[in-house]
Amino acid sequence: HELINHGSINREVLVRLEAVERHLRLMRPPTPDLSRPTHDYASVEDQLKPSAAKLQSALETEGQTFAGEMTITPTLEDENEPIDYQSSASSAMRIDNTSPASSLLPPATATSPNDTTGRKGGWFERILTRHGVMTDEKQCRYHLQVFMDEVHPMYPVVHPPAVWDIFNEMWQHPAISSSVESAQSEQLRVSVALVCFCLALGRCSMSARMSDRSGVESSGWSLYSVGMSLLGDLLETSNTAIKSLLMLQVLIVRIIYMFRLDANQKAARVHALSVSVAQTIGLHRQSTIEGMPAYYNQLYSRAWWSLYLLDRRLALESGKPYLIQDSNVDTALPLDLSDEWMTRFASRKEKIADLQHEIVVEAARDSSPSCIPYVIAMVRYCRIAGKTWEVLYGVKSSTASMPAMIQYVDTAIGKLLNTIPICLKYDLDAPYEAQFNTRTRWQVKQTFLFNNVSPDR
Repeated sequence: HELINHGSINREVLVRLEAVERHLRLMRPPTPDLSRPTHDYASVEDQLKPSAAKLQSALETEGQTFAGEMTITPTLEDENEPIDYQSSASSAMRIDNTSPASSLLPPATATSPNDTTGRKGGWFERILTRHGVMTDEKQCRYHLQVFMDEVHPMYPVVHPPAVWDIFNEMWQHPAISSSVESAQSEQLRVSVALVCFCLALGRCSMSARMSDRSGVESSGWSLYSVGMSLLGDLLETSNTAIKSLLMLQVLIVRIIYMFRLDANQKAARVHALSVSVAQTIGLHRQSTIEGMPAYYNQLYSRAWWSLYLLDRRLALESGKPYLIQDSNVDTALPLDLSDEWMTRFASRKEKIADLQHEIVVEAARDSSPSCIPYVIAMVRYCRIAGKTWEVLYGVKSSTASMPAMIQYVDTAIGKLLNTIPICLKYDLDAPYEAQFNTRTRWQVKQTFLFNNVSPDR
């Protein structure tokens, strides 16, 4: 009883502190903030919403915020030898000629190629205002690029050019017209919600851990809340939306975000729903996706295997059994296809079986690297980890099998590391520059992350 009272008191204190902080911000003199462009701020009533309390309720009662390593954040950077991020930015991962986040400059100095300062606010900007979110297109563009640079290479759930198209269009939408059909309005809401969740992850990924300001301003929680409001009750009321690729992408990005906040229980619940949706669609069976056009075949395959990686990651983190059983899965691994290739076939009807020559040519390309080789290598590693988990911690496990299991794991990981593609190989004895001077920044990070699975490293 005392613990319940203590928890309610803490929550009430958080609500009151948030209200005081917002009042203090409103009392500041009207000197423009040079770190962001001028824009209309939310009303007093909207700004007093207890966002911090909502964020606190989402977090676990134990553990520290931002401990989940769900992004290839710039923690590998050596302070004495900073990497030239601008020169190593990925051209395959961005839609614009300039990449404001690839240089990891503050938003104030980042340039937006499609800056529309002075334009009358549209539908999305009014939604942000209603939720008390103080941001603008320039900052959001920066956050989305961070997502593309830091999160997407690990979990390629979305097609970056398609997300950038949604992002650019949503600032131009004047409103959702009442004449728009229900299905079209539904798709627009889910599309913008997906972008909001990507923005929240981008904002969260660029915030320093523990030492930075916590809460809404560093976690992207307010942007996440906007995404949830756009979804509304579609998960419960729309059979079409829940089974769509778009909604599956939304659910998976939400899992990553919750895990990033250490809200593992909420992440597990969304994950369980995602696995159920994916299996209802039939993504665990190759026969389901092989009849799809090549573009959707690959997007569904990438979504499924990203979900598989998250399934193993959540199981290892929580100590609970994984949900996806290898014996029930025969879906082929995704192909190493660039964003440019995917975009070229986005509206075409040919199936993968009809495009074998084009795929062979694409696989032999020298430019536009993709993150798929890393995903494939991690899936193979997770299969080994899953088998190890089953033998060591399953209901039929025994200590007698321990030596054999250790030998199996050592042998399997050794074979895995010997067969990984050149873009993920790391030679401890070779000079750093000789190995990585031709690789993009996210490829370098993938290499270091993957080679951590080796018992010798």
